[in-house]
Amino acid sequence: MDIAGNVAALKQHIQELCETHQRDNASIKVICVTKTQDAPVLNDLAAEGFTCFGENRLEHLEMMQKEAEKAWEFHGIGRVQSRQLKDWVKRCDCLHSLHSLSHVDKLAWACDDAQKQMPVFIQMNTSGEEQKAGLSPEQLPEMLEACAKHADVVDV
Repeated sequence: MDIAGNVAALKQHIQELCETHQRDNASIKVICVTKTQDAPVLNDLAAEGFTCFGENRLEHLEMMQKEAEKAWEFHGIGRVQSRQLKDWVKRCDCLHSLHSLSHVDKLAWACDDAQKQMPVFIQMNTSGEEQKAGLSPEQLPEMLEACAKHADVVDV
Protein backbone atom coordinates (compact mmCIF):
# COMPACT_ATOMS: atom_id res chain seq x y z
CA MET A 1 0.00 0.00 0.00
CA ASP A 2 1.43 3.36 -1.06
CA ILE A 3 0.13 5.60 1.74
CA ALA A 4 2.39 8.53 0.91
CA GLY A 5 1.37 8.45 -2.76
CA ASN A 6 -2.33 8.11 -1.94
CA VAL A 7 -2.12 10.95 0.59
CA ALA A 8 -0.34 13.22 -1.89
CA ALA A 9 -3.04 12.56 -4.50
CA LEU A 10 -5.79 13.16 -1.93
CA LYS A 11 -4.26 16.42 -0.73
CA GLN A 12 -3.89 17.61 -4.33
CA HIS A 13 -7.53 16.73 -5.06
CA ILE A 14 -8.73 18.54 -1.93
CA GLN A 15 -6.64 21.59 -2.87
CA GLU A 16 -8.15 21.66 -6.37
CA LEU A 17 -11.69 21.34 -5.04
CA CYS A 18 -11.12 24.07 -2.49
CA GLU A 19 -9.77 26.41 -5.14
CA THR A 20 -12.75 25.68 -7.39
CA HIS A 21 -15.24 26.30 -4.59
CA GLN A 22 -13.32 29.15 -2.92
CA ARG A 23 -12.88 27.31 0.32
CA ASP A 24 -9.93 27.16 2.69
CA ASN A 25 -8.51 23.64 2.60
CA ALA A 26 -7.63 23.98 6.29
CA SER A 27 -11.38 23.77 6.95
CA ILE A 28 -11.52 20.25 5.52
CA LYS A 29 -11.36 17.34 7.95
CA VAL A 30 -10.34 14.01 6.48
CA ILE A 31 -11.50 10.92 8.32
CA CYS A 32 -9.35 7.95 7.38
CA VAL A 33 -11.40 4.78 7.42
CA THR A 34 -9.05 2.15 8.79
CA LYS A 35 -11.37 -0.84 9.02
CA THR A 36 -9.61 -4.11 8.18
CA GLN A 37 -6.19 -2.42 8.51
CA ASP A 38 -3.59 -3.31 11.11
CA ALA A 39 -2.67 -0.81 13.82
CA PRO A 40 0.67 0.32 12.28
CA VAL A 41 -1.31 2.13 9.56
CA LEU A 42 -2.31 4.69 12.22
CA ASN A 43 1.28 5.86 12.64
CA ASP A 44 1.79 5.89 8.87
CA LEU A 45 -1.27 8.11 8.44
CA ALA A 46 -0.33 10.33 11.40
CA ALA A 47 3.09 10.86 9.80
CA GLU A 48 1.18 12.30 6.82
CA GLY A 49 -0.83 14.61 9.08
CA PHE A 50 -4.00 12.56 9.55
CA THR A 51 -5.13 11.82 13.11
CA CYS A 52 -8.85 11.23 12.66
CA PHE A 53 -9.97 7.67 12.00
CA GLY A 54 -13.25 5.92 11.25
CA GLU A 55 -14.15 2.44 12.41
CA ASN A 56 -17.29 0.36 11.92
CA ARG A 57 -16.64 -2.51 14.33
CA LEU A 58 -16.13 -2.14 18.07
CA GLU A 59 -13.59 -4.95 18.32
CA HIS A 60 -11.41 -3.40 15.64
CA LEU A 61 -11.81 0.04 17.18
CA GLU A 62 -10.61 -1.26 20.55
CA MET A 63 -7.57 -2.86 18.94
CA MET A 64 -6.69 0.32 17.05
CA GLN A 65 -7.13 2.54 20.10
CA LYS A 66 -4.63 0.45 22.07
CA GLU A 67 -1.98 1.56 19.58
CA ALA A 68 -3.20 5.14 19.12
CA GLU A 69 -2.04 8.40 20.60
CA LYS A 70 -4.55 9.83 23.07
CA ALA A 71 -5.01 13.03 21.04
CA TRP A 72 -6.19 11.15 17.95
CA GLU A 73 -9.91 11.07 17.13
CA PHE A 74 -12.01 8.01 16.42
CA HIS A 75 -15.38 8.15 14.73
CA GLY A 76 -18.01 5.41 14.71
CA ILE A 77 -19.20 4.80 11.18
CA GLY A 78 -21.66 2.35 9.70
CA ARG A 79 -24.77 0.79 11.18
CA VAL A 80 -24.86 0.88 14.97
CA GLN A 81 -26.91 -1.53 17.04
CA SER A 82 -28.74 -0.12 20.06
CA ARG A 83 -27.09 -2.58 22.45
CA GLN A 84 -23.69 -1.21 21.39
CA LEU A 85 -24.42 2.50 21.81
CA LYS A 86 -22.90 2.65 25.29
CA ASP A 87 -19.65 1.14 24.00
CA TRP A 88 -19.53 3.49 21.01
CA VAL A 89 -19.99 6.48 23.32
CA LYS A 90 -17.14 5.29 25.56
CA ARG A 91 -14.78 4.80 22.64
CA CYS A 92 -15.66 7.42 20.02
CA ASP A 93 -15.41 11.15 19.58
CA CYS A 94 -18.25 11.26 17.06
CA LEU A 95 -20.99 8.94 15.74
CA HIS A 96 -21.75 9.11 12.03
CA SER A 97 -24.75 6.90 11.72
CA LEU A 98 -27.61 7.79 14.03
CA HIS A 99 -30.43 6.22 12.06
CA SER A 100 -33.18 5.29 14.48
CA LEU A 101 -35.45 7.39 16.68
CA SER A 102 -35.27 4.69 19.33
CA HIS A 103 -31.50 5.24 19.56
CA VAL A 104 -31.71 8.88 20.61
CA ASP A 105 -32.75 8.27 24.24
CA LYS A 106 -30.30 5.37 24.57
CA LEU A 107 -27.52 7.49 23.15
CA ALA A 108 -28.37 10.33 25.54
CA TRP A 109 -28.33 7.96 28.54
CA ALA A 110 -24.97 6.57 27.45
CA CYS A 111 -23.60 10.11 27.09
CA ASP A 112 -24.93 11.02 30.55
CA ASP A 113 -23.23 7.93 32.00
CA ALA A 114 -19.96 8.79 30.26
CA GLN A 115 -20.33 12.47 31.18
CA LYS A 116 -19.67 13.61 27.64
CA GLN A 117 -21.34 15.27 24.72
CA MET A 118 -21.43 13.26 21.51
CA PRO A 119 -21.49 14.93 18.11
CA VAL A 120 -23.62 12.87 15.72
CA PHE A 121 -24.55 12.76 12.08
CA ILE A 122 -28.02 11.57 11.18
CA GLN A 123 -28.08 8.86 8.55
CA MET A 124 -30.70 9.41 5.87
CA ASN A 125 -32.04 6.95 3.34
CA THR A 126 -33.18 9.25 0.56
CA SER A 127 -33.44 6.45 -2.02
CA GLY A 128 -36.04 4.50 -0.04
CA GLU A 129 -34.16 1.25 -0.60
CA GLU A 130 -35.15 -1.20 2.13
CA GLN A 131 -31.71 -2.80 2.38
CA LYS A 132 -30.18 0.55 3.32
CA ALA A 133 -30.31 1.99 6.81
CA GLY A 134 -31.36 5.51 7.59
CA LEU A 135 -34.35 7.70 8.18
CA SER A 136 -36.72 8.70 5.45
CA PRO A 137 -36.84 12.43 4.75
CA GLU A 138 -40.28 12.50 6.38
CA GLN A 139 -38.79 11.23 9.67
CA LEU A 140 -36.11 13.91 9.87
CA PRO A 141 -38.17 16.55 11.75
CA GLU A 142 -39.08 14.03 14.45
CA MET A 143 -35.43 12.94 14.75
CA LEU A 144 -34.25 16.54 15.08
CA GLU A 145 -36.88 17.19 17.73
CA ALA A 146 -35.80 14.07 19.67
CA CYS A 147 -32.16 15.15 19.47
CA ALA A 148 -33.04 18.69 20.57
CA LYS A 149 -34.49 17.25 23.81
CA HIS A 150 -31.01 15.97 24.59
CA ALA A 151 -29.00 18.90 23.24
CA ASP A 152 -26.88 18.89 26.39
CA VAL A 153 -25.33 15.56 25.37
CA VAL A 154 -26.24 15.00 21.70
CA ASP A 155 -24.89 17.54 19.23
CA VAL A 156 -26.37 17.18 15.73
